[in-house]
Amino acid sequence: MTLDGMRFRILGGLEWHLDGVSLQIGRRRERILLGLLLLDIGRTVPAGRLVELLWADGSAPSSARSSMQVHVSRLRSRLLEAGAHQHGFVLSMADGGYALSGEEMAVDVHRFRCSLQEAEQTDDPARRLRHLARAFAEWGGPVLAGTAPEPLVRRLGAAYDELHLSAITQRAEARLALGQWSTMLEELARAAAEHPHHERLTALRMVALYRSDRRGEALRVYDETRTGLVRELGLDPGEELRRLHRVLPAHRPARGAARDLSHPRLRGQSFRHQRLDVPGERVLNPLARLCAVYRVSRGGRGPAGGTGRPGGRSSPRPRRPPPGSRRPGCGW
Repeated sequence: MTLDGMRFRILGGLEWHLDGVSLQIGRRRERILLGLLLLDIGRTVPAGRLVELLWADGSAPSSARSSMQVHVSRLRSRLLEAGAHQHGFVLSMADGGYALSGEEMAVDVHRFRCSLQEAEQTDDPARRLRHLARAFAEWGGPVLAGTAPEPLVRRLGAAYDELHLSAITQRAEARLALGQWSTMLEELARAAAEHPHHERLTALRMVALYRSDRRGEALRVYDETRTGLVRELGLDPGEELRRLHRVLPAHRPARGAARDLSHPRLRGQSFRHQRLDVPGERVLNPLARLCAVYRVSRGGRGPAGGTGRPGGRSSPRPRRPPPGSRRPGCGW
């Protein structure tokens, strides 16, 4: 985050800065209100939805709408007092709701979203890593964590938590394409522990272990995942993960595989164009094709755009895109 101008953070909690100096908002509901408006900056949020979210714990009084209007008035006064309008941030009423106008790139969650979008749009793994580094620099945790009640944090953050998981898998895929598999094992292990039924993470972890000449561990990861799926969900792994499990025992990466795949001529190639280092191989190998199946997408398991099977097999798709995700382009 630059120190110039007015900036907001809502990932991991609400922060408000002017030229690097922290600004305060007194009341908790006004802080939550500001966070909700920043999440949908530049768009009108219906008054009814604001009431619903401000009292998401079900404690809304009969006078909730009037109370919300008081919170809006106090927040508007605080913004004016801080000179927010001089930086383009204006809170106004429109179409039965309220909107906060301003530069969306002044808000960390939108910078995170845009960096991730740019990463998804490039096929070059080195460039993708650079975009993802910018995205991870913005990620401070779930939306409004520590500011809003936990049920509201979970409700608001589900879609962005899924995007964060997508960023983790994209970074792993890019590193795998560059032959940097040893650098991704620890992160994949942590992510898999948090999402034990996410088959895409399992597949990436298996391939990384295999490429690190730890084939036995890769097979154990599959066995642990399968056991968990059967025990907790009553489901077997999906076909692509089962096929990956069948392919691994038949191949062994040659010495120097990491060096070969890090060669500049291969850096821009996707998984589907990589070959296993097996003597005499003349065609694209099945493991490389399986890696291609787990290419960049926002879904959890299976081919890009696949929805997976119900019951928690992968991180669920959000029912609607997260706020701001429909906006064209990412202006920095």
